[in-house]
Amino acid sequence: MLWAIIFSPDVRKLLARIFYRKLQLKVLCWIGKRRVKEVDRLLMQIAFPIRVRCKRFDGIHRAFFNDMGYPTDKDVVRVGSICWNSPIGITVLIDNRDCFGLGIELYSSILSIRQMQGVPGTKIPEELKDWPTLLVEACMDYASYSNLSEVRIFKADQDFGFENPDVNPAEGQSLANAKKTHQDRMRRRYDRTASDLGFEKRKNIMCGKFPERGFNNHALSFFVITSRICSSANSLADPASLFCQCKIKLRPHKKHKTASSGGVCVFL
Repeated sequence: MLWAIIFSPDVRKLLARIFYRKLQLKVLCWIGKRRVKEVDRLLMQIAFPIRVRCKRFDGIHRAFFNDMGYPTDKDVVRVGSICWNSPIGITVLIDNRDCFGLGIELYSSILSIRQMQGVPGTKIPEELKDWPTLLVEACMDYASYSNLSEVRIFKADQDFGFENPDVNPAEGQSLANAKKTHQDRMRRRYDRTASDLGFEKRKNIMCGKFPERGFNNHALSFFVITSRICSSANSLADPASLFCQCKIKLRPHKKHKTASSGGVCVFL
């Protein structure tokens, strides 16, 4: 009976998918590390609107992963709040705690969004309730001025946690209902967000190709605030340069500094 389950077509298909994804992560993690400066500029782009909206924003952290799961330290002790299935994990900190994360892939001239995930038990600030849209728009702005050809969002059903979610039903709620609620939430977060922003539907992804979008309002506002510091209007072309001139530093995150994946955090 056990062997029949193990070698059933569905199980074999799932194992093959996991194995293929693990190989993908190793390659994409290597690519991500080679493009670390681009990743750090994306961090700055994401930080703009969050910093403008939310005074409780403490920083934004990035790390690289060559396998699926929670980040661990050198003693294989879990140190992160998000289970990653992406080679590049970006975490937003509110009140000095992980609040939500963005998992991406960078290859060629394409930026792919794999994960948009909250942290269980963490309440999202009211001013950041639309955080999935905020993250995607930041990626769109970044892709525009970085001359990337497109931004992709993987559909909700492409996530490993879609069909087999780790959910705890509420009192009086069935497991099937809890699973459906989880899947509906994922569809709103991925598929509806992409659709609302004009992404084109494809087989497993939503794809956005954009004309030159210019600079977002947050970047313009920040430039006005820091105009006395910036030596030239040309610095507006690179939001990261504004942060550098304002002495915003990249340094190891207190919580993640021993993580096997490594990590850096921007503190504002």
